[in-house]
Amino acid sequence: LLGYEWTAPHELGGHHNVFFRTTRDRNRVPRQEATVLSELFRRLANENNVRDVLVIPHAHQPGDPRHSHPHMEHLVEIMSAHGRFEWFGRMYLRHGHQVGFVAASDDHLSHPGYTSPSPRGLADQGGLAAVLAPTKTTDSIFDALKSLAAYATTGERILLDFNLGEASMGQRAEYTTVPHLRGRVVGTAPISNVSIIKNGQEWWK
Repeated sequence: LLGYEWTAPHELGGHHNVFFRTTRDRNRVPRQEATVLSELFRRLANENNVRDVLVIPHAHQPGDPRHSHPHMEHLVEIMSAHGRFEWFGRMYLRHGHQVGFVAASDDHLSHPGYTSPSPRGLADQGGLAAVLAPTKTTDSIFDALKSLAAYATTGERILLDFNLGEASMGQRAEYTTVPHLRGRVVGTAPISNVSIIKNGQEWWK
């Protein structure tokens, strides 16, 4: 996936990674030409097919949850070498955005899941974005990211799959008074706890 980082001060929109489905028929919008977040969204949407663009805000130079694009900003980074930022993802949910979560190394070394020791003392190691895709192709993985069939993990290659009724991860389910949640986790150690967050509060543990 071809991508770049659009970098702005927090008050102008914060840091965002922009990914394209393919290297063909895409138009990168640099910070020099889009100085605020709303202009970045406008230019990307006008000059590209929004089906082929994915925008993911960073937390350590925070994006702005008051401004999001429902057809391009589907995921939020909640963990990187700079720390863990679950609060950041919850801010997007509180503002009514339907988003999923991913993690990343963000060490600029092109080693997914690896974070090198740094004299600056980066806080965490091993952030990874995982996807549930039917095939290991660019289109399939990109579609899974766009449809929120993704999750964040911190270094370990954890396999995770949840269903709410007949809806799989990333999908919306019809309202029911007794929702039935099923999950399957393949990890590297016993599970210590599982929490369900509803409207920003721990609803079940």
